Amino acid sequence: MEDTLRLPRLEPGDDDRYADHARSGHEAARAADLDADAPLTRFDTIAHAAPHLKEDDLFGVIGHDLDHPSRLHTHDYLEITHAIRGTVLVWVEGETFVLEEGGTILVKPGARHLISPIIEDGRVPLEADVLVRPALFEMARRLGDGQADGPFLEWLDDSRQSACFLAAGRHQTGQAALSRMLIAYCRDGRYRPDLAVMGNLCELFHAAAHVLGQRAQTDPLIGAILDAIAADPAAASNDGIAASLGYSVGYLSRYARKHGSKTLGRLINEERLRMGAELLVTTDRTIAEIAHTVGYESAAYFHKLFRERYQTTPDRYRNDFRIALGRQ
Repeated sequence: MEDTLRLPRLEPGDDDRYADHARSGHEAARAADLDADAPLTRFDTIAHAAPHLKEDDLFGVIGHDLDHPSRLHTHDYLEITHAIRGTVLVWVEGETFVLEEGGTILVKPGARHLISPIIEDGRVPLEADVLVRPALFEMARRLGDGQADGPFLEWLDDSRQSACFLAAGRHQTGQAALSRMLIAYCRDGRYRPDLAVMGNLCELFHAAAHVLGQRAQTDPLIGAILDAIAADPAAASNDGIAASLGYSVGYLSRYARKHGSKTLGRLINEERLRMGAELLVTTDRTIAEIAHTVGYESAAYFHKLFRERYQTTPDRYRNDFRIALGRQ
C-alpha cells in the first residue's frame, strides 16, 4: 500500500505541535512525568499545522516517518495508528503493544501513550495516524448496530480500557477497511473524508467491535489460567497451575492450546515478559536482576525471549521508554 499512497504530512518544523515528539532524551525527561498529567494535543492545534486540515474538521490523516520516540502525551480525539512500513512499539497506560507492519491500534481520547520506532538497517517505520473527533464517532454510535457493534460502543464508555489492538495479519477485515479508507482519503491528493472514507471507517469500527467482543468472551478456564499466572508470574509453572486448578497438566495443556490458541508455557512467558517490561521502565534494577525477579535464571534467555516478544532489546526498550516517560 505504501507505493499507492501519498500521505499528507505536516509542514516542516511543525512536528512538535503534533505528537509532542522529543529528539532529545533530556528534553523528553523534562517534559514528561509518569505520575503527572501528560501534555494534551488538540485537534484544532494540528489543523493549524497541517495545510490539508480545517479547524472545524472532524476527521483527518497524518503520515509520519518515525525516526525517534515520542514524548508521553494525550489527545482530545480518538487516534488510530496504522503501521504501513516497519514496526513500532506503542505504550498505552502501562501496556506495550508491538505494532508490526499492517497492524493497527485505536487509542481513546485522554489515554496517556507514546510510541517508539524499531529502526532496522537505517530504515525507519512509516505510520498513518487517523484522527477522529468524538463528535464523529458519536455519529457512528447512533448509526451502529446495538448488537453487532455493542462491544465497540461499550469500549468507548469504559474508562478501564484505553486501547483496542488489531494485530497484523490476524484481522484481515479491519486491515482491508483501513487500507481502503486511506486510499480513498489520499486519492488525487484531495485529503477529504468523503462517503467512501466514512463507510470504511465504520467498517473498521465494526471490525474493532468483533475483536473487543472476542476479548470480552474469554473462556472461563482460560481466564482462571491467566489469573493463576498473574498472581505470581515468577513462580508460575505448568505443574503448579494445573495443581491449583485441579486438572492434570496434560488436560490443561491441551485445553489451553485448543481454547486459547497458546501453550501454557507461552502464556507464562508472555506474563513474565510483560512484568519485565514494566520493571525496565519503573525500576533501576539491572537486567539480570529483572530476569531473576520475573522467573528466569538466565539473563541471556530473558534477553532472547524479550527480543522475540517486543522486537527490541531490553536495553533499547529501557532507554526509549524510560527517557520518554521521564524516568531517566
